[in-house]
Amino acid sequence: MKNNIVNIIGIITSKFEFSHVTYTENFYKAEICTQRKSGVYDILPILVPEHKLREFSECNVIGTKAEIVGSFRSRNVFAEGRSHLILYILVDSIKVTEAEDKNYIYLDGFVCKKPVYRVTPLEKKITDVLLAVNRNYNRSDYIPTLVWGNNAEYVANMEQGDKLAISGRVQSRYYKKVSEDGIEERVAYEVSVGWIDFDLSTII
Repeated sequence: MKNNIVNIIGIITSKFEFSHVTYTENFYKAEICTQRKSGVYDILPILVPEHKLREFSECNVIGTKAEIVGSFRSRNVFAEGRSHLILYILVDSIKVTEAEDKNYIYLDGFVCKKPVYRVTPLEKKITDVLLAVNRNYNRSDYIPTLVWGNNAEYVANMEQGDKLAISGRVQSRYYKKVSEDGIEERVAYEVSVGWIDFDLSTII
């Protein structure tokens, strides 16, 4: 859908493993690693329908450089007594490439709860926005986004239901979770916003 577009170029870092079946179609999961200009790597989960994977079977090799086009999706999974938001890239097309790494996402959706504005110890302005992006069959994907600088101050004033169109990159972020069993390293996926379309983003 045109309101949710992801384009990634990077290295396939894991074998494609069976995930699940939906409407008789098998889906396979793997990870793709793409490098930022800063040198930091993002390792992102991808989900590919079997018929798309068959078209480019050579991509099912660890170390293959591939370009994927698709959408950023979410689903809720109930585990450990609570609901977890699972994020992944649903692949519409995949092909082998030798092009430079790329990480681009465009989302056009709605603010689904009041944004949270904060300032880091290094005095960076950040606003956390959970964006609801509509898709077919009256469903939505809920995407966590990080907005920086002056844009962070702008979106901090938005309210639930306001329209927001952004572009940026999909990033992975590792953090430590403290529990009764000790300290566990986990990974979160989110969108780092680099640009806002102010013509499509309106405060109601």
